[in-house]
Amino acid sequence: TPNGRRADYFEHIRKVVYVPAAMTNSDCYELDYAVENLAIGYSYDWQSPYRWRNNIFRHVIKGGPAGGGYSTVQDLHRFALALLGYKLVKKPMLDLLWTDFKGGAYGYGFQVRQGPEGKVIGHSGVIDGLNSNLDIYQDSGFIVVVMSNHDGGASPLAAKIGRILARVKAQYESIGRRERQRNAVSSGFIAQLRGKRTQHLNNGSTHRT
Repeated sequence: TPNGRRADYFEHIRKVVYVPAAMTNSDCYELDYAVENLAIGYSYDWQSPYRWRNNIFRHVIKGGPAGGGYSTVQDLHRFALALLGYKLVKKPMLDLLWTDFKGGAYGYGFQVRQGPEGKVIGHSGVIDGLNSNLDIYQDSGFIVVVMSNHDGGASPLAAKIGRILARVKAQYESIGRRERQRNAVSSGFIAQLRGKRTQHLNNGSTHRT
């Protein structure tokens, strides 16, 4: 810091992640303060007369490296764009972070999977009353962010979107294959026509001599 004091974890994350990525609504907030637009998580509780209970007493007072931070869909989208634009780390480091070395569908801090939709990088977050999911579809360039303030509200929707993108990818690949086959047939036909035209011209020149 300017005054020579070592920055704490929260200040450091703001400096190297939130500010470069323009994440203006993300932080680890102290929950005993009134924070504008801060969502409260809810879980279904069949024993409650209201059928729902909030997660105020199940959440940490302030998040940290292990979790408990707050963000928005827009900010997580900006985070993904900042990663893809190498604003947070350079390409060699990003490639390292996004490599599944041991076949466990996990890199360094990121979930990494390969499926019908291509290579997908991201992470999910779960705690009582909250569920978030970020997926970066590296092959197609899609970014999917889903957040929910009740149990299991984000992951099923993110998975459904992934299945839709897999079908779209398969359809485009099928169209591409048919188009390549059509072009190959057209090229062969044109080559045959050119061969016949050349032969015709040669025959014509023979008659004129």
